[in-house]
Amino acid sequence: MVSLYGLFLPSDEKACLPPDIPNAQNKQNSKDWYENNQRFWVRCDEGYKLKGHHATTICTNGTWSSVPVCEKSIEACGEPPKIPHTVIIHQEYQELFAEDSEVQYECEDGYTVEGGGTKEYITCMSGNWTEGPMCSKWTM
Repeated sequence: MVSLYGLFLPSDEKACLPPDIPNAQNKQNSKDWYENNQRFWVRCDEGYKLKGHHATTICTNGTWSSVPVCEKSIEACGEPPKIPHTVIIHQEYQELFAEDSEVQYECEDGYTVEGGGTKEYITCMSGNWTEGPMCSKWTM
């Protein structure tokens, strides 16, 4: 083995570095390198799906065989809509949401959801968000 910047690389030229697959993660523990004929299993990130049917690639003589591709699922939704006088709560920023994902909105201070309450969920369904809350100025 040879050390390069603290990374141990095999001296075998048939080994492969991990493939860089956008919108995916390795199903197994990630390694610094993979031996000849070793498989790399891929799982697409939330909101993405495999293009085709192959979730693996094989290291063959230093290169990866047909690397899996993860593409946006047609059922996934983009960012949730901005709704006047609301804030999204309990949700870290993300650009893509898988089908059936829920996002919770809360009315700003001094506003209530029409029909009562202050919080409401929307759901990603078939690539679109369900209708969100309407928040009105609270009056006595």
